[in-house]
Amino acid sequence: MTAGLGRPLILTTLETDEAMRILAQGTNRPRLVAACLVAGTALIVAGLAWAGIGAIVDAIAIVGRAIVPVALAASPSPPAVGGDPRSSGEGPGLVGEPGIAILAVAIIAIASVVVTTLWIRLTDDRRGDDRQGSNTRRNR
Repeated sequence: MTAGLGRPLILTTLETDEAMRILAQGTNRPRLVAACLVAGTALIVAGLAWAGIGAIVDAIAIVGRAIVPVALAASPSPPAVGGDPRSSGEGPGLVGEPGIAILAVAIIAIASVVVTTLWIRLTDDRRGDDRQGSNTRRNR
């Protein structure tokens, strides 16, 4: 027993209008699908526009180079001098003593952990006995 024409068979004691309201109740899937379709179309159009603008800019650059040749001149920046001016003629590298800096940071970290742990162990519990009295299961 089938409904035919690709529709599902629904057997119910409800009236047709009421059954359709119950079946369609609470679904936002058509709105979600429409929103995704609109967003996808907008992203595709934006991508095509971006690619089109990039192609036009490249075409203008190629045509511009063909019409107006580029004149090569000297660079306005000074020539590179070999070596690092902060060191004694050596090439670029580490400046100072990074090992000592890393060791100092590690010592500070360990000291802060030790001091924090001692502070927590040696200070009084600020909660006091008030919290123990508020728990009704413990008092029973």
